[in-house]
Amino acid sequence: MKKHGDLTGALHYLKTFHRKPGEVSGTYEKLSRGSLYEWFTPRGELKPHVKIVVEKGTTATIIEKHFSILETRPKLKDELITLLKNMLVVRQGLSTPIVQPIIRGIFESRALELLKDFTKQGGFKVSLEWTKDFMKYHLN
Repeated sequence: MKKHGDLTGALHYLKTFHRKPGEVSGTYEKLSRGSLYEWFTPRGELKPHVKIVVEKGTTATIIEKHFSILETRPKLKDELITLLKNMLVVRQGLSTPIVQPIIRGIFESRALELLKDFTKQGGFKVSLEWTKDFMKYHLN
């Protein structure tokens, strides 16, 4: 937004110059000034929650909701990330159904107390959704 001076200029730029050839309606066609007010500070900088989305392709809500379980276990988190990155190096496909049981197994062997009965309050489950969000956030 700094480049275009104001919201109207930035909005025009996004709608006009980010349209793919042959595309009838661009990605930003329905974008409003209100959205830009939500995304940028008065100084023209991205707000922190939007910056996370731009950089990681996910939202702060997902991060808070899903990854706080690993705050008490930074080594476990690092181990999971390293394992997944090593799998990518050897060109192992990383789909959620493949990765979920691997992550669950690591939790069961290294942090069983985190996997309390899911029906009890405070329990944690390595769900497909959690696995997908973990991979999306840490591997992008």
